[in-house]
Amino acid sequence: MAKKPTKKMLRIHSTQEGFRRAGIAHPKGATDYELDAFSKKQREDLEAEPMLVVVEVDVEVEDEAEGDGKGKSA
Repeated sequence: MAKKPTKKMLRIHSTQEGFRRAGIAHPKGATDYELDAFSKKQREDLEAEPMLVVVEVDVEVEDEAEGDGKGKSA
């Protein structure tokens, strides 16, 4: 069986429902975003925020044509 392709995403886990940073109300739990969804400054702010856990992850891609670049629940 062929291995599904993956792509790098930014996974943001908020410890509080609706916590706002970088212009987004983050849901409680993990959400995946395209790596280019945030500016360099926004990403630095996100990574420095103690209410958020921000990591790069490899996510399996079903179909490259799918998706709109917005956040998706992990």
